[in-house]
Amino acid sequence: MSRFSLLFLSLLLLAGCPEGGSDCPDGDADGDGVCDDVDACEDEDDNNDYDGDGVPNACDPCPADAADDTDGDGVCDIDDVCADGDDTVDTDVDGIPDACDDCPTDEENDSDGDGVCDDADQCNGFPDDIDADGDGKPDFCDPCPDDAADDTDGDGVCDSDDACEGFDDDVDFDVDGIPDGCDDCPAGIDTDLDGVCDDVDVCDGFDDNSDIDMDGVADGCDACPLDDLDDSDGDGVCDSADTCPGFDDLADSDMDGAANDCDVCPNDPLDDSDGDGACDSVDLCEGFDDGTDTDGDGQPDDCDACPADALDDSDGDGVCDSADVCPGFDDTADFDGDGAPNGCDTCPADPLDDSDSDGSCDSVDLCPGFDDTLDGDGDGIPNDCDACPVDAANDSDGDGVCNSVDVCPGGDDTYDFDGDGDPDDCDLCPADATNDSDGDLVCDSDDVCPGGDDTVDVDGDGVPNDCDICPTDPLGDSDGDGVCDTSDLCPGGDDGVDTDGDNTPDFCDTCPVDPLNDADNDGACAGDDICPGFDDTLDGDGDGAPDGCDDCPLDTFDDSDGDGVCDSIDICAGSNDNLDTDGDSTPDGCDTCPLDATGDTDLDGVCDSEDVCDGFDDTLDMDLDGTPDDCDVCPQYAFETTDLDGNCNGGCFLADDFESGNAIGWTLGTEWEIGPAAVSACSTSFGMSQDPAFDADGVTGGGVAGVDIGGCAATSPQHPYYYLTSPVFNGTAVPGTPLSFQFERWLNSDYTPYINNVVEVFDGATWVLLWQSGPSPATTASSWSTQIYDISAYANPLMQVRIGFNIASSGVVSSSSWNVDNLYVCEPWNIPGGSVIPL
Repeated sequence: MSRFSLLFLSLLLLAGCPEGGSDCPDGDADGDGVCDDVDACEDEDDNNDYDGDGVPNACDPCPADAADDTDGDGVCDIDDVCADGDDTVDTDVDGIPDACDDCPTDEENDSDGDGVCDDADQCNGFPDDIDADGDGKPDFCDPCPDDAADDTDGDGVCDSDDACEGFDDDVDFDVDGIPDGCDDCPAGIDTDLDGVCDDVDVCDGFDDNSDIDMDGVADGCDACPLDDLDDSDGDGVCDSADTCPGFDDLADSDMDGAANDCDVCPNDPLDDSDGDGACDSVDLCEGFDDGTDTDGDGQPDDCDACPADALDDSDGDGVCDSADVCPGFDDTADFDGDGAPNGCDTCPADPLDDSDSDGSCDSVDLCPGFDDTLDGDGDGIPNDCDACPVDAANDSDGDGVCNSVDVCPGGDDTYDFDGDGDPDDCDLCPADATNDSDGDLVCDSDDVCPGGDDTVDVDGDGVPNDCDICPTDPLGDSDGDGVCDTSDLCPGGDDGVDTDGDNTPDFCDTCPVDPLNDADNDGACAGDDICPGFDDTLDGDGDGAPDGCDDCPLDTFDDSDGDGVCDSIDICAGSNDNLDTDGDSTPDGCDTCPLDATGDTDLDGVCDSEDVCDGFDDTLDMDLDGTPDDCDVCPQYAFETTDLDGNCNGGCFLADDFESGNAIGWTLGTEWEIGPAAVSACSTSFGMSQDPAFDADGVTGGGVAGVDIGGCAATSPQHPYYYLTSPVFNGTAVPGTPLSFQFERWLNSDYTPYINNVVEVFDGATWVLLWQSGPSPATTASSWSTQIYDISAYANPLMQVRIGFNIASSGVVSSSSWNVDNLYVCEPWNIPGGSVIPL
């Protein structure tokens, strides 16, 4: 029926129809007061219109719905599942019409709630929209969730962890930790760590890659590491330091630092020091100008003794000819200093010449001041200067005694050492006043055997018999031991010293303190013998212990760990081989599981005796509750619940009512503590109250976490945030689940800028603020209140929550501060008796 027909029918009904058949030519068959010719609903009272849409109920397809079926799908709007869509089209037969079905072809729709239909879901059971690396693969089904390229070289190692991109990390032929594909020496070693294997190393011991001058020769082996041409002129000097390029820098005749080929004066270290154009080696007048020569004699004026005299000083006396006093002779030679040069002086050595006028110049005058011609004895000495003027021989022996009265002619009469009146030169024993008192023709001072005849020496040892202990032994007692050499047992040593009493004096005894000497013939005396009875020289392992006394003759370190087993056969070096507690033949020190003969049968790194989950990997603990996943009824939940059959009913990731103290391992910052609830006596400013005497369950003295429980938080000094921090829990143990963080709070605190209170969650990288108290008014409470936070968006394997407060300014009002109880992090429906946050 059209909207126009309905409107017309409504107007008729409003106007009514004349009563009685006479008013209805066609009658009123259904007796509803509406003539049949205008009756909207034959056989039904047109006045029965439940939904008031103008269509009587009997003729209304939707009698209870005024809008009827607005989308025309044959389903009344009141029953319509999908408004504006055809309810009859349900391709996947899941009860949701296609037009309103997010997954019209998938009856399971989006079973994991990640917004992706199951038939298009890439990671069923996990959220598809979590894709950290943006590679289109959801993290939970991505073998490499942090790498968009995943494992590009297909070696089973994600690119972010790949040690050798493009190659197989597992292929490491030389087991050096560097995969062969990135190992410069996959089959060997690179001793100098320059990235070039030793077998092809060009510059062993140095970095082949370090080549500053890029000449192809590594710096460590490059004579000139800064010069690509090195020493281009081959003079042994690198080009960068070459002072004479193209020539030999080392050819420097004058050693002035300038190579000959680049030296103006190669033979002069000072070159042309006076700058007159003449090298020093040929410079006529060093330090002056050779070009100035006034008299033209070839000598520069500054070096010409007579710059104005061409002949200069012809007699070479240093006096120019024009001023020469004694031409031809040296004017400067005037021995006697009388002003007359020697060449022109009668007596050149005498300033007074012949002062005594005896015809002899003073320098050769035999008797100055007297007449040299008077010589009475004709001995050539003038009388006035002759000590013996009448004795021609004078004092021939020069002893100051004229020959005519000389006691010891030829000798010096003045020397008489022994004072016996005989000058020494004529005295048989000049040092002995008694001369030879024993008459053996040997002066007393030289007498070897005074009182005896020095001339009798039978053994010819230089000791006269009368004074010789061993008169018939030429060597006597050469070692002074009181025994003549002919009968000496130990020449050179004292025969009287025999410490070990073996009749061999110590000096000649190989083992002077050992009567048996070297009984085992190993060259070591008993006192020094390391191994008596065995050869000390036999030491197979070179450890200093002879083999005969070495418990381990083949081991240098013997039994270094002291377990009674030589190192060469030691099973467990460094530990006692005899300790094998579990009797598995592996000593405890080298036994991974010293108490378990079976070791670690499930290979999880935990010995059988300590294995929590026998037969499974103890290290797999998704919920971090200490129970390995394979033995954990609820492996996803650290705090779990089970039904009567022991099946997992679910649980929480973190739960604490603080009744067992700090049993789960909270980190308590300064002032935070866990203990019985207790009333405080702090300020009541701003309407603040005291700590409660009961916990959130109404138990007096029940367990709570709080700041100075039963006391007041400190008001100074200022400090950063002090936190109550939870242990780590795995917030992703149940993928895709919503998480609620709920606890009971009783908090009384001043406001910022004095104090600020915060609640935070760790998202795996940073702490995220969930709540803070902020500025005025103060936070007050006189009862417990439930605090709920949705932390689903921050779920991560290293999740934590914390509650804290700071003091940022002076003037803080005393307060009872925090009290916390019944703290949970759970799926909302698993919080025990708690509130469920709307998600």
